[in-house]
Amino acid sequence: MLLEISKVTTGYGRMPVVWDLDLTVAEGEIVALLGPNGAGKTTALLTAGGFLRPMSGTITLDGASITAVPPYRLSRHGLAAVTDDRALLPSLTVQENLALVRNRRSDPLALFPELERLMGRRAGLLSGGEQQMLALARALCSRPKAILLDELSQGLAPLVVERCLKALTDAAAEWGLGVLLVEQNVSEALKVADRACVLSHGRVALESDAASLREDTGLIESSYLGEAGAGPGTDPGPGSGTTARGGSAGSG
Repeated sequence: MLLEISKVTTGYGRMPVVWDLDLTVAEGEIVALLGPNGAGKTTALLTAGGFLRPMSGTITLDGASITAVPPYRLSRHGLAAVTDDRALLPSLTVQENLALVRNRRSDPLALFPELERLMGRRAGLLSGGEQQMLALARALCSRPKAILLDELSQGLAPLVVERCLKALTDAAAEWGLGVLLVEQNVSEALKVADRACVLSHGRVALESDAASLREDTGLIESSYLGEAGAGPGTDPGPGSGTTARGGSAGSG
């Protein structure tokens, strides 16, 4: 397995937000991590990306432990991350932001030709969609083994979202990139995902192949995404073609 999160409990300070998370991403696979606000999606992704250290459990990439590896060193292991703030340097131009990438193995302009006309513009002056394309181009041009993405579609026009998702699916198909996509836009995530995992109150409530869920996105939205306000101990119950798991937890 390319990326494996095993029995991970994580949170902030001494307060856990996610409990006993088991999640895997295979080579060339796109896994969508879904759930309502406060479910623990971003916390799980930040932990996988080294920004938070898990309280317990292990994280491995291509068989090697990365549990305690800080984020600035994870690129050497082949893991990239695009967080919701995109981590661009706003005072630098597009060209200068791209020049910061070491071991570049792909032309970022081949990935996103739209950036060519913007090379001399400061990143802080780009639109939200342009910033997202720059952040994704920067992450992908080193050809990582796996990439973590947090709320890729947030605040973006549908055409930009489609463009970014196509870059991910192409990379997954062409060089076996593994993708863990944290997303609140269920329909967009399920268009490209191979599998989906739904968090509710910090625990996995549902796992399924994405094809089954595409046929009935209302199952997630009504039965699981609505669980954020249902309170601990609520069991949403299994859905057709899916696997439901432990529904009780503390706050997400």
